[in-house]
Amino acid sequence: MIHIPIVLYHRIGPPEEALGLRSIYVSPRAFAEQMAYLHRQGYTTLSPAQIPPILRGERKPPKRPIVLTFDDGSHTVYTSAFPVLDKNGLKAVVFIVAGLVGQISLWCNDKEAEPHRLMSWEELTELQKYGHYLESHTINHPWLSRLTPSKTREELDSSKKLLEDKLGRPVSSVAYPYGDYTREVIQITQEVGYQWACSTHIGNRHQPEDLFQLKRVLVGPDTSLSRFKYRLSGLYDLEYKLKDK
Repeated sequence: MIHIPIVLYHRIGPPEEALGLRSIYVSPRAFAEQMAYLHRQGYTTLSPAQIPPILRGERKPPKRPIVLTFDDGSHTVYTSAFPVLDKNGLKAVVFIVAGLVGQISLWCNDKEAEPHRLMSWEELTELQKYGHYLESHTINHPWLSRLTPSKTREELDSSKKLLEDKLGRPVSSVAYPYGDYTREVIQITQEVGYQWACSTHIGNRHQPEDLFQLKRVLVGPDTSLSRFKYRLSGLYDLEYKLKDK
């Protein structure tokens, strides 16, 4: 087991102003505190290409490795997270809904989840210019387990190809929308050329065989700095392992 916290964010903004899905917001102040803490403690953000060889034992990780991920591609990543990351010398992996770039989150269409503006290609290009990594979150953000195999393949393959075409660099990873996947989805993910994938399972210790269902550290509006520190520790993984038994 290798200890690498893969932190999951969605939107950076005042949770009290959220019209729905308050749980996926982190306030700008809390985010700034968390990133400053990582900088002070000497954490090193990993690139997508580093993750598979480290987990397979082919490459030694840095002393304090971490992966900062953002699902969906909210415009708040550009407006609120980007300046803070840059200030602290940290790089993020942003999972993009490729078919909705520059539009709104059309999958959020009920009272619990208001539509939300997503980053444009221009904004994504600037993020990439500053060293951040833009990866796949499918084309339309569907529940993959509810699709036919051919539709699943289309969602995964088309997203990868569109991002590579628009951004001019390889796309090697995907985050399953809603954390929803099956063994068949994993197989298709591998077949279309992804090297690893993120789930929403909780934890921060990984095995090589879990490369297509990596666990993440959840951060929300009520995650205090002390709780954030705890979630980066190995105890966080152990806590959820014991809950599953």
